[in-house]
Amino acid sequence: MKLAVFSTKPYDRQYLNAVHSKTDAKIDIIYHEVPLNEETVSLTEDAQAVCVFVNDSLGTTVVETLARHGVQAILPRCARGL
Repeated sequence: MKLAVFSTKPYDRQYLNAVHSKTDAKIDIIYHEVPLNEETVSLTEDAQAVCVFVNDSLGTTVVETLARHGVQAILPRCARGL
């Protein structure tokens, strides 16, 4: 499985790599410093899942494109209050 992680900072990579190294999961993690939006959604063409942060865009166009690319899961690593 390929996981595309957007809006990453060095501490995101450090934490996710540390957790991933303790598992035997066959996940290829691809880190992107850029946010997920209409301009960057093409980076998900080979991914089965995306991990997004608070400033990433999950508008209709982005979600429909994710679905066309075969993305099966959107994994938020944040919580946004109302």
